[in-house]
This record gives sequence, structure tokens and C-alpha cells, in this order.
Amino acid sequence: MARVKFIRRRSDEPSQLRPSAPARNRPLAPAQPSSSAQNLDPNIDPRLQDVNVHPGTFGDDSLVSQGTTINPSVSRGAAEPSQQSAAQLGGADPNLVAAVSGLLLLGGANPSQATAPQVTAPQAQPRPRRANDIFPNIIQPPAVPNPDPDFGGPRINSTSKRVKRDTGESKKPTLSVEQLSMQSFKNNCRLDARRGTPQFNIFQAILQHAHIFFHFITCLDIDELVTLYAISKDLHNVVNTATTAIMLSQAMRYASDAATVFPFRCYRRLCNDDSRVELDQTRGQSRLIPSFRWLRMVRYREEVAQKIITMLNDEGLYLPGHCATIVKKVWFLMDIPDNQRRVAIIQNEDLWSASDLFYAIMLFMRIDMRCTDPLAKRAYGHMRRMLIAQPSMTMLCRVLERKFLINRVETVQTWLRWKYEPRNNDPADFYGMPLAELGLLQYEGYGKDGRHVKLLRPDDLILKECVRRGMDMEPAFFCILNCTGPRPEPVVDDDDTMSLDEADK
Repeated sequence: MARVKFIRRRSDEPSQLRPSAPARNRPLAPAQPSSSAQNLDPNIDPRLQDVNVHPGTFGDDSLVSQGTTINPSVSRGAAEPSQQSAAQLGGADPNLVAAVSGLLLLGGANPSQATAPQVTAPQAQPRPRRANDIFPNIIQPPAVPNPDPDFGGPRINSTSKRVKRDTGESKKPTLSVEQLSMQSFKNNCRLDARRGTPQFNIFQAILQHAHIFFHFITCLDIDELVTLYAISKDLHNVVNTATTAIMLSQAMRYASDAATVFPFRCYRRLCNDDSRVELDQTRGQSRLIPSFRWLRMVRYREEVAQKIITMLNDEGLYLPGHCATIVKKVWFLMDIPDNQRRVAIIQNEDLWSASDLFYAIMLFMRIDMRCTDPLAKRAYGHMRRMLIAQPSMTMLCRVLERKFLINRVETVQTWLRWKYEPRNNDPADFYGMPLAELGLLQYEGYGKDGRHVKLLRPDDLILKECVRRGMDMEPAFFCILNCTGPRPEPVVDDDDTMSLDEADK
């Protein structure tokens, strides 16, 4: 008798039954083995194939009504239930043997082992199909407990059974071509913050590249640099590490001539101590580095010197461009409040050449010509002497701008500060000025140190140096008076003008 093997269909598998096939009344077991019974499809219900089965024998309802328990699991490696039943029944009826074999294949209990009816238990949910269920020869790796995510293990999301590895990379949204177009960028200068797109900071990007940062610093104005130095901590730290290079680059860009004439080492009060260098015990101070005060000073003096030359040229008193450097050198002499260092500097031919002395004389003569009446019978140089005796060239610039010494009161007060020597019977308020300020500018230190040594003015020192070097200044005076500047060439258009020969005709 042919053995028929039935495979129970799982609840999670798609049904392959043919719903149109009607139920037939078939015997419990096949009478005679046929050729068609030898080729059975194990995946199709045997009741739908050409197998004669008695009606109601294999139905699930009949099994439950008889008090049997459906066992969904069958242990692997044990003998098949049909073989066990056949061995127990021995030479019983073949139809009974086939029925018991079919029941055991469908998960029914063995009649020899079932002693009492059992209550049907709820069927457990079928577990997902694994690889070993389909391919039993594949060896699965042993289950490893979830490692600690802090030590490199995967982070498991509690809401999902799938393991998600945290790579630490944030997902950035991909912008379309329309969003990256120039028109969209003009309309929306800043990207929407809700998208999570990080804002690009060009200032922070420049700070990360040293070769670009120094070019960027050089292009900044002094006021802009001071503002960024005050509000940006990163730029503040970078500038402190290279203060000398940054200050000198700024000075050489905006006031290159003034940075050479007024070196920062000569202005101790405008410099800072380098904190990165240890204190020099021999001098009692560390290395000096320039500060923003020195940078503002050279920029201001460069502008004032250029303004003085421009205003004199506008008045018809020609001065060449080199005289702007002479104005700064005379200003440097004003910063020295004692005679000894002034004489040493003016006698140094590396600092004051013969051409510098000539242009200095030319500058003083132009100031005399500007401050005196050309129709006066006799001209005096008291105004020029009083202006050069001041500690700064700022007063000369203000006078040329007609902002100072515009009345007699200001002129008298300025002269009293420079030349007047107070007397015992003078009132405490002399022309609106205290007695302590009268006549201080004529002494060394500008009267601040209490010394009463007359201070030599820069114009006197330059005239004496010309005599000491043996320069013939008499023809130089005539050259300066007759010099009216370069004559501009007349612009002649051949189409609109005609020559003198054609005009005569």
C-alpha cells in the first residue's frame, strides 16, 4: 500500500487551495495503488488530489469535537508518528493504520498515548520563518548579547526590532537646483533654519587659514580692525600671537612713509610689553611691540602731512611731493623735547641728507609766504617761528585750514604760551590764562620738567646745519622763490585749432 505523506499548511503561508473544487466522498484509504497516487504534491491538500479518503475523517472540527489536542510542533530526529502507530497496532486493519497515520501527520495525538480528553489550548502565534527551517544544514552563529553602546556596540531602537547602527553622521537635506540658483539666493539670503542646514560663516572660515587671514587683516581699515579685535575672541587671540607683524603690515599699507619716520621703538608710551618674552633684567623691561595707539598715530600724521602740502599747493605755493616726508621729519624733531638729541639727529646725514635740508628750507619759506601780507613793506617770520615752536604740526594744519588763530585773542594767547616770561606783579588771570602756562614752550621738556634751558627750534637747527655742512644757500633762496612748480603742457586738438601760419593767412 502506498504511503501518503501530508504536510500541514501554516497560517502565515498563502493559500494554494482551489476554491472551485467541490468536496467528494472518498474512501478512507486508497483501494489500489495507481500510477497517479505515486506522484503526489506535498504542498497540496491530499483531499484535493486523486486520493480516496472517507469523508469527515481528516477534518479539524472532528478532531476538536473528539477532544484531541493539536500539537503544532514535531521534534526533529524522532521517528515519524505513522511509523510508531504502525508498529504499535501490528497486524490491525490497514484502513485503521492509514487513518491513524494521517491523524498523526496532521498533528493529532497518538491513540495509544491519549488516556483522557484534553481542553484545547489557544494556538500560539507562528514564529517567522528562519533560514534553518528552509535550509537545515546552515549553521547559525551563536547569539551574542547586546553589547554596551558606549563601547562601540550598536544602538537598538526600542520601537523597532531592527538593529540600527549610529554612525554619528547627521543627515543633511539635499537642496534642489532651483534652491541653489542665484535668484533664489538673492531672494533668501539665509537658508531656512527649520531644514537644519548649517549656516556658513565666512569670517570663521578665514580665521582657520593663516595665509588668507593675514591678507584679510591687511585689507581692513584701522577702525574696522579695532572693532573686530574688540568683539571677536578668535581674532583677538590670533592678533595677540602676531601683533608686530599685523601692526607693521597695516602701517605699511596705509602710512608707509610715516611708519618709517616714526618707528614704534621711539615711542615707549605707545607700545606694549610682549608677554611671550621674559623680562630683560638689564633693561628692566621686555621686548616692545607696537599697539593700536601707535598705528592710529602714524595714520593720523600721514593724513596731516598730506593735507598741509595740498593746502599750500592750492594757495599757489608749490611744494613737491617729497616735502610731505620733510613735514614728518620736522614733526619727529618736535617730539624730542631736549637739545642734545635734536642736534644729534639733525647732524646725522643718514637721517637728514642735503636734499632734505634744502626741501626743509623750502617748506619754511612757503609758510612765511602764506602767513605774511605780500603788500606789507616789511615781512616778519614771527608767525612761522611760533608755529614751528609748538610740540605738534597739528596747529599749523589748523591755521592753514583757517580754524585757528582767526582773531587776535587766540594769537596773543598762543604767543604767551610760547615766549612770554611772567613777572611777579602779573595778575593771576593774564589774558584769560593761568600764570603756570605762560612761556613754557620755550624751554626743554616744554616746561613740564621744570628746566629753564631754552629749547632750539627745528628751523634754527636746520639753518645751522646748512652752515655747518658748507652749503651755499644764497642761490638756493632764489631758486625757491622762483620755483612755481611744473608747467602743464597745453592740450592742443588738431581738429578744433589751427596753427599760427593758418591764422596769419
